[in-house]
Amino acid sequence: MKIKPLIFNIYAALFLIIACSIPVQIGMLYNHGITELNAIFNKMTIFNILVIATCAYNFYYCMKASDNVKWSFPLSIGVVCLNNSIVLVYGNDFESYSVILSTIMFISTTAYFLLSHETDVMNHPENHWWRVPERKNIHQHIATKINDEVQDLGMTHDLSVGGAFIPVKLEDQYHMFKSGEIIEILIGDENPIQCKAKIVRKVSARGQYPDGIGVQFMDLSLTDKIKLRQILFANRLALAA
Repeated sequence: MKIKPLIFNIYAALFLIIACSIPVQIGMLYNHGITELNAIFNKMTIFNILVIATCAYNFYYCMKASDNVKWSFPLSIGVVCLNNSIVLVYGNDFESYSVILSTIMFISTTAYFLLSHETDVMNHPENHWWRVPERKNIHQHIATKINDEVQDLGMTHDLSVGGAFIPVKLEDQYHMFKSGEIIEILIGDENPIQCKAKIVRKVSARGQYPDGIGVQFMDLSLTDKIKLRQILFANRLALAA
């Protein structure tokens, strides 16, 4: 999936609006202007702050399409229900029907997100292709180390700071690798970059891509990350020349 489902951004915006609406409502109720933030904060209850905090968590997890929403959403439902119950019993600033209606709408909206098939992608991180750094058509020598024996894999088809696509021409090499497997790779000829990589996909030839495997780098050191960025930057300069 190349693009994060729109529902995550919609709900992220919704929770951001809810979090911001609480101090705005307090400011309007007590005629405090935007410059009187300290006075607004002093009138917040601990439950108001908890609602803002849980909405902030929900905003962050929606932006990340993280499965942490499985606990943060129910937590926010509980906090909102508790806050609104206190407002309903002790508050005099809101009509009872508006408090009850807003609570029902919040629960329904949150439950829809958790039950929607559109959000099932958060259970499958391997489908979060929108997070993959842009890969450049860069050919670098690459090899794998198996039982301390280096096996040449030829040249990369493309490369990024997060991973690479490696063409595999020999059938026995193609079947040697399994999706999800962790391998050790070496990139470059002199003083090669060495790290572990996870095989995230095996594909047959399609379009401009040959038979091969896509790998995600796992434990790049800071030095190796700098080397990779230098390779990508040099390639960009060569294309611009």
